[in-house]
Amino acid sequence: MKHLFYFFIYIGFNLSTTAQYYYIPYLNDQGNPGQHNTQISIQAVNSNANASSLVKSGWTLIQESSATPVWSPVQTLAFEFNGHPVTQYKVSTSGILTFDVNSITAAPNTIPENLPSTQLPDKSVCVWGINAIGSDDAIVNKTFGTAPEQEHWVFFASFSLGPGFTYWSIMLEEGSNDIYIVDQRQSSDINGGLTLGIQVDNSVGVDVTGSPNVQPVSGGTAVSSDDNYYHFIKTVQSTHDLIGKLSGFDISPNPCSGQLRLTSNRDEFLDMEWKILDQLGKTVMQGKSSNQKTFLIDTDKLSSGLYIFKLQNEDYTEQRRLIKSSY
Repeated sequence: MKHLFYFFIYIGFNLSTTAQYYYIPYLNDQGNPGQHNTQISIQAVNSNANASSLVKSGWTLIQESSATPVWSPVQTLAFEFNGHPVTQYKVSTSGILTFDVNSITAAPNTIPENLPSTQLPDKSVCVWGINAIGSDDAIVNKTFGTAPEQEHWVFFASFSLGPGFTYWSIMLEEGSNDIYIVDQRQSSDINGGLTLGIQVDNSVGVDVTGSPNVQPVSGGTAVSSDDNYYHFIKTVQSTHDLIGKLSGFDISPNPCSGQLRLTSNRDEFLDMEWKILDQLGKTVMQGKSSNQKTFLIDTDKLSSGLYIFKLQNEDYTEQRRLIKSSY
């Protein structure tokens, strides 16, 4: 997918002054994130030899069902977690993906907690609270697309949540190194809540509001059109100034809810054009610096969401993410 342009119907997002990630929920039947995976949510394996399954569709089985939580074998993947390269991961049948493959931490139980939790190893992504006790429950993975825009999907297929079944995925996006937790399908008789989020270490974590009792919200159909997801993005600096300095430019506050202040001590700033772009690259706001080194931009007319703020002249272009919040 295009890593610079995103848009979302804003439901709310959680930021912490210590968290290394923040998240954006897409909870209005958004479909799958990315542009490559159109796989319907069916069982990974099937006791009926004539039935369709994910494995028959080219997915790789990495962990079968288990009466108690276990870790999968270690998988290989080049990725960047929290700004640091990683090359391997493993997954538990209780819904934890960790890049800390050398951790001796036992696979966490299926009773989720808020993050950070001492039950989890460092560098973990959580769909915590599901379990793989059903005979056809399984974890599979598959990489979609071509470099440098590949999507690596880890699919918890037909997992159990109380007496019902539920389907979830963790998607790791090449290039952006963003992480997605995807809510894909469930039966009407599920019972129980989940912790969704990322744990950097035992002192830093960010979880979705409502954890450890987040409820699945996607529909019961196998198609992806009613899927929903949570988009996790690494922060650049702090919650008060996620964008930091742009080669001599300052922009604040970010996230912003009203006026955005743009400042610089550089002379070339006196002849700059600014633009705010949406997901499709469409300009939704624009203006010029008007020979000022400090000026304000009123963002009240922008819908809450994630945009790209671009500064440019004939010789120079700089762009960064801009978050418009509702508070």
